[in-house]
Amino acid sequence: PISCALVRSPELLLLDEPTVGVDPLSRRELWDIVRRLVADRGLTVLLSTAYLDEAERCSRVIMLHQGQVLSQSSPQQIADKAAGRSFVVMPASGETARTLQARLLDRPDIVDAVPDAGRVRFVRGAVAEGSASTELHDLRADPVAPRFEDGFMMLLRAHSERGHSKPIAIPHPLARQDQEPVVRVQALAKRFGVFTAVDRISFEVRRGQIFGLLGPNGAGKTTTIRMLCGLLAPSGGE
Repeated sequence: PISCALVRSPELLLLDEPTVGVDPLSRRELWDIVRRLVADRGLTVLLSTAYLDEAERCSRVIMLHQGQVLSQSSPQQIADKAAGRSFVVMPASGETARTLQARLLDRPDIVDAVPDAGRVRFVRGAVAEGSASTELHDLRADPVAPRFEDGFMMLLRAHSERGHSKPIAIPHPLARQDQEPVVRVQALAKRFGVFTAVDRISFEVRRGQIFGLLGPNGAGKTTTIRMLCGLLAPSGGE
């Protein structure tokens, strides 16, 4: 569809999550094409995406969360919201990055923490003025330049603290909570050899309810649907 749209050299290109389900190589090639069109032809591109690294490529970003606008600015302005609050830390001896990440996320002053090449990158909610680094008990964390994602997490934390964290509920005329579920899944699992594609998930769906499975490629969404449709035998659960 993108190729068809570009045949006539449009002045405006609208892209609705263009890289969902696209492999990493094709995703990079698509962005190279779009970047060249913007630079060489002056093409204007308006796109929606859930990938923060894609939003960071844009000159202006409108950030939405649960139907509300969090920010309208440049990616750098959003990154600057985490200035002085972004750090990296090496796990202690015998500790994995994932374990350290979980430990950091348990702290109320930590806004976000993600593994980063064997280390853990985290965003702190409050840092003392003039502090070049911060101590985490037995670990030393060093400051790094803030990223777009860091600023985004700061915006989400501020949004949540203002009491706007409740999800939007859209009533459906056929949905009734007192009805028996028409789909009931309990501890559903699927294994392919030693690989676990679906790991004991449980949920219920009532008539008229809009129910979605969200997750990255390989999370097991398609495998779950195939088991629900009887196209694939489960390894466990019902």
